[in-house]
Parts: sequence; structure tokens; C-alpha cells
Amino acid sequence: MNVLYKAILIATFLILRISAFSQAPPLQWQKNFGGNLSDSLLVTAQNNQGDIYIAGFGYSTTGDLSGNAGSADIWLAKLDPLGNKIWDRTYGGSLRDRVVDIATTSDGSALLLCYSESTNGTFASVGNVKGVWVMKISPSGTLSTLTSFGGNPQTSGAIISTSDGGYLFASNVQGTNGVVTSAGLNDIWLVKANSVGAISWQKSLGGTLQEYPAGLLEKNSNYYILGSSNSPTVNTKANHGDYDLLVAQYSFSGTRNWTQLFGGMQEDRGVAITDAGTDIMYVGNVKSNNGDLYIKVSNDVDAWVIKTDETGLLGLDGLIIGSSADDFAAGLVFEPFFGVPIISGTIYGTFGSGNPTVPNIFVASAEALGGIDWIEIFGGSGLDIANDLLIMADGGLLVTGHSTSSNGNLTANYGASDFWALKLHDPCPDTYTDFTSITIDENFNRTSRFSITGKVKITGANTRAFFDSPAITLEPGFQVDSGTVFYAIPAGCN
Repeated sequence: MNVLYKAILIATFLILRISAFSQAPPLQWQKNFGGNLSDSLLVTAQNNQGDIYIAGFGYSTTGDLSGNAGSADIWLAKLDPLGNKIWDRTYGGSLRDRVVDIATTSDGSALLLCYSESTNGTFASVGNVKGVWVMKISPSGTLSTLTSFGGNPQTSGAIISTSDGGYLFASNVQGTNGVVTSAGLNDIWLVKANSVGAISWQKSLGGTLQEYPAGLLEKNSNYYILGSSNSPTVNTKANHGDYDLLVAQYSFSGTRNWTQLFGGMQEDRGVAITDAGTDIMYVGNVKSNNGDLYIKVSNDVDAWVIKTDETGLLGLDGLIIGSSADDFAAGLVFEPFFGVPIISGTIYGTFGSGNPTVPNIFVASAEALGGIDWIEIFGGSGLDIANDLLIMADGGLLVTGHSTSSNGNLTANYGASDFWALKLHDPCPDTYTDFTSITIDENFNRTSRFSITGKVKITGANTRAFFDSPAITLEPGFQVDSGTVFYAIPAGCN
């Protein structure tokens, strides 16, 4: 520890636990769930109590979905930190019932945004209405509320819990659903509801053609929505050609503040949105190599990561992630210690020697100044498809998708396509403790005897952390009292 300060007695208690995502995290565990038929589209969320929820829809009638009521049913499971199933539930009727997104509430419950064609089974007791449903399930697995919103949904959508205790979801409206009317063939339908499902406000977003929702975010008293649009204009913003990424900001009261379209002359679609500190980050699947995508050189579909500020101003360049063929992003998170995005998706081409069979699931991290820092490939000889990505409370990454493989990273398959969950987590070194009382004067120079190989976050005012250095430097002017305790605990370790 290098310091130049007046003489003072300090009790130094230095804990070094170096991790985070400075390098590709190894696979800690993987689990597949399902039955005899096709089970897919696995999304995930974690509540404030650390409970892990995964949800998908499946056609299986055996195994984890033995309670299937007919056609496709909704499946929800709660997992422990090692991926073991604590409980699971199946919801649905005789027709197709699907979950499209999941969120958690402040009381630890799971919120499921669902689309149902059934008028019996789970949905029989509340009006026999097809369309959009929001289900709230307690941490113990009890279905506490089931709210119908009607409508005419497509296959995409998003839901988030909101800071006022309610929730916000995005679906679709075609023509009119009895409440709002679309401006074109298919608009985004944005609904704000309270904790019991009563609608506070609802809006349609779109132009004369088609719009689809992809993700939602609450940040600094505003809501952000990411989607896709092929309308010539949306709220005076001109389309670049084919589908563009559509981004809009709404106030808490439902007033639209601004709209932006990003893309080029070919098909570019929004996939996921995340809070990135002072900015907002988005990932899309893009084919264009012109317009806003001038950095892209291939004609294949690639993942495109961009950011805007809170006024919708697009940051420079963005990041392209792709292989020798089409590749599709599925999830996006922001790693705050290094300030970089991490992306999950499905890779259909070869990327080095990491995926001898395709398609496989990939997880990639950007460098702070752009470019790919690391990429990992997971799967077997079958079809391995990514659906979602989550940074867990312990700093690990939870990747969810579905797979037909029974080899490679997988050890079994229950039949057709299984739900698949993978946890990536850095191994943590031993905890080193240096507890000594030392006197510091203006000539004192002390260097930690422990090597710091990752980013260290030091609590306290006016402190600064360094990479790849055994030194922790305090800014000039930093003052402490006798008995001060310093902790250096990076993210990523238990």
C-alpha cells in the first residue's frame, strides 16, 4: 500500500478476493429439464432473496411436465444455487399456452407474462378469455394472482416489476383489442398495472406497418422499451430500411418523451435492453452493413451491441459479434465493475475451434474500449439454442435455453428438446487476511504482499483501484481515523 500522509495509527484489515469477469468464467454446473417431447424458450429471473426462477413452455407429458393439460403448457421451476429443482409447476389448458417473459417482485414472487389460447384448465375460472395473462406465483409455488388482459398477442413480449410495486408489460395490438387501437398492422401494446393487475395506463406504439416488443427497463423515473419496426416512420422518426431497432422512453405517467430508430437498409431487430450505469445498452440481431451499422462488414446476421444516453443519443460505433454464418443474440447484461456488456446467443458458424458442431450457445464479453474480450461456446452435437441471460446475486452468470443434445456439455436428453440452464462462475482464491497495526508518516511506503490480478473495489471516499498491480493507492488528501478498516471485495465470489 503506497501512501504519503501525516503520521497516524491505522489498523489495516485487508481482504483480497479477486474475481469478476476479467477472464472467461468456467462452467460451474448445467442442468436440463423436460420430458418426452419438445420443451423450449426458457427465461430466467432471480429475486431479492436469491431464489432462481426458470420458466418455459413445453409439449411433453412425462418427466418434469407430467402434469401437461394438453398441447403446450407453461412450466415454472424454482432452483437452489446448485441448479437443483426445489419445486416446479405446470399451468395451462387443452390448447397452446406459452410464457414469453419473467420478472420478480419485491416480495420474492415470480411474475410471468403469458399468452394463452386455452379457455379451460388454469384459465377456466377467470372468464375463459384468450390472450395476454399475467401470473404471480409466490416463492413457495402458490399461484396468488391470475390477471387477464385480453388482446391479440404475437410470440414476443416483455415484463418488469416497477418501483411503485406494480408492473409494466409490452405485448401487441392488431387493429383494436377493445382498449387501444393500433396505427397499422401490428403495434406494440404497453400496459402499466398496479400490484393486483388494475390498469393505470396503456399506450400503443408504432407506425403504419408492424412493430414487435423485445425488452423493458425502468431507470431514473422513466421507462424504456426496445422493439423492432418496419414502418416507414414512427413518431416522425424515419426507418432506415426493412426492420430497425425501435427504442422509446416513457414517463411514469405514460407520456412518450422520445422515439428512436437504429439500423440500416436490411433486417435489424431488437432483442434485449439493460441498465449500463449512466447509459442504456441494447443488443439486436442485425443483417445491415450500412446506416448506423457502418462498422459491420459481413452480410450475415450478427449480434449488435449499442448504447444511448437517457435522451436517446446513440453512442459511437457499437460492437459486432459474429462468426462465419448467422448468429443470434438472446440475452444482455452489464458487468458494472469492468463497465462492459456480456451477451448470450446462438452461434451457427465456426468461431475458432470452440464449436465443432453448430448451432451452439455462446457467451461473450466486450472489452472496455470495444472488441471481444472473451467468448465461450457450449453445447453438443444437437441443436443448442440460447434464450436468456442473468447476472446472479453471487456474481455468476446464468444462461438459459433449450437443447436436443445429449453429449458435449450435456449428459442426457429426456426427448426432443429439453430446457437447459448453465451457470458460469469464476473460481475464487483463498481469502487472504493481513491484520496489522502500522504507523504511517510522510515517508511511509508499504506494498501489499498479495498479488492483485483483477479489479478491486475499495470502499471509502476518494479511493482508487488499479488493475494488475500489487499496489492500492489512496488519493492525496484522503484522511482516516485510527481503527479504520479497509475491504477489497470484487464482484464474482461467494
